[in-house]
Amino acid sequence: MVLAAVVVVGILAESAVALSSRMTQADREAELLFRGQAYRNAIKSYYEAGNPVKAYPRTLEGLLKDPRFPNKHHLRTLYADPLGQDKGWVLIRASDGGIAGVASSSKAEPLKKANFPKGLEKFEAAQSYSDWIFEYTPLPSPVPSPPSTMAPSSPRTGSSKTN
Repeated sequence: MVLAAVVVVGILAESAVALSSRMTQADREAELLFRGQAYRNAIKSYYEAGNPVKAYPRTLEGLLKDPRFPNKHHLRTLYADPLGQDKGWVLIRASDGGIAGVASSSKAEPLKKANFPKGLEKFEAAQSYSDWIFEYTPLPSPVPSPPSTMAPSSPRTGSSKTN
């Protein structure tokens, strides 16, 4: 009887550890979503603040204190990657060399596979957390139509009749 009780307690303890581990991973996923969106929104704010020349930040620290403006802050604090251990964020570079986004350095498979917030639906196909890329891509600006090169037509002032 004692041996059976020890086995049952062992099985229950193992399932409790597995459940606890899964809950911890789900909490870290939620934190990754929050922090990633915070970085994406801060990068958007930084980019849109540049007027008329828009540019991405060169460093994450530029989101804390924008070097272009004396008192402009786009992010309250630099967040660590909750799943990337000590590796930190993978920076997604824009064509101008600035930072367009961040991604986790974790290669673990996500628990969350559906019901992502609007704009993050592409995460449903992710094989690892490093596929969750929080990138700001500005909408293409509308191309202004070129001015008309045709000469304005002159109104007819009279008509000539030939008999």
